[in-house]
Order: sequence, then structure tokens, then C-alpha cells
Amino acid sequence: MTHAAMPLEARPDKAARYSVLVVSTHDVARSVAAQALLLATVGDADISVARAGSRAIAGQPPAERMRTLLQARGLEPAEATSTPLTAPMVRDADLVLAVARENRAAAVSLAPDAVRRSFTLRELARLASLLASDGLGDVPADADVRARLSLLVAGAPLARTRAVRSPEDDDVAEPRRMPGYRRALAEIDDAVAAIVAAASSPRTTKPAPPIPSRDLSTPQ
Repeated sequence: MTHAAMPLEARPDKAARYSVLVVSTHDVARSVAAQALLLATVGDADISVARAGSRAIAGQPPAERMRTLLQARGLEPAEATSTPLTAPMVRDADLVLAVARENRAAAVSLAPDAVRRSFTLRELARLASLLASDGLGDVPADADVRARLSLLVAGAPLARTRAVRSPEDDDVAEPRRMPGYRRALAEIDDAVAAIVAAASSPRTTKPAPPIPSRDLSTPQ
């Protein structure tokens, strides 16, 4: 049986904090960036953001190039080392955000009931923009981020047929060199911004620090 997300008020078994799990491959670069950006915008809104890797080796530090890019924006990785993905992590998450389709598939294979609340970042960003333009239904103007995000996740699977693009558009490619790291961060930043904009009221979020204009192209 699939697990469709419901407003928190209708889920008395869930704790007050809305839990987001970010999944990448090695949990050292793309998931590090996504977690940092999400926490920078909604981390104080009763939302927890964890990260893990579908092929991660426990205890690996964040990639130095991604750390450098994040530090240029005044951000730091929220966790010191990488964590391998497990089935309980997926089952316990209210929302699973993968950086690429293969990572979403890995998460769903561990916990099939999570299929309807599992998306890639870029996929959910497109669906969120569609749903935001339609309105999220009968949502009070002062609804908090948790309630709106829950409604967004519930409605997103139904909008998939309206946002059909090339499958590769759903992925943030694994970076290899500094230009790839900058591109990955920019794509993650855009996706997080779209999701947060759709699921937030102005008074409950703050913008993430802007990408600096100075050159960061020196490999590390």
C-alpha cells in the first residue's frame, strides 16, 4: 500500500517536526548542498533535514570543493560525515528528496511504501511550481510551512503528467571538477528555491545567501 502524504493535522502518529531526507550517491557533495540550502531557508520552521547516500561509505567528509562553494555563501555542511542510506531512514521520512533518479529508485527499493512521497529535487521543483500556480487548495493564509509542504507532497504525484520532460532533466549530475560543482550547486539552489517558494508563506522563511560573484574556479 502506498503512503500518500497528508496534512500533519491528519497524522496524529507523526511527531510535530516534518522530516525531509535528502539522498545522493556518496553523501559528500550534492546532498550536502541540498541539506545546507534547505536548512538555511526552512530549518527553523519545525522541519528537520537529514541526508544519506545510496552507496555512501560511513564517515567520509564533505567534498572540499562543495564545502568551499557553500562557505562562500556563509553556509557550512550540517553534518560532519557521510551516512549510508537505510530502510528505516526512508520509512520515517515525510519527504524523500533524491538528487537523481537512481537515488530515488534506491530509496524506494528499500521502502516501497515511500514511492508517492519520493521525488528528485528537480522533479518536485517543477511540480511545486505547477501546484503553486494552481493554489494548494483550501489552505489558510497563515498555514505554516509544514502544512503547506505536506499538501504539496500529497498533490505532486497527480501533477506528474503535466510536467513531462526529458528524464535527464530530473537529475543533478554528479560533479567531477569545479565547474561541475558550481553547476550542481546552482541546479540544487534553483530547485530548493522553487520548492520553498511553493510551500512557504513569506513570514516563515528567509532567503538563502546569494551565490557570490567572485571566481571560485581554482580546483581543490
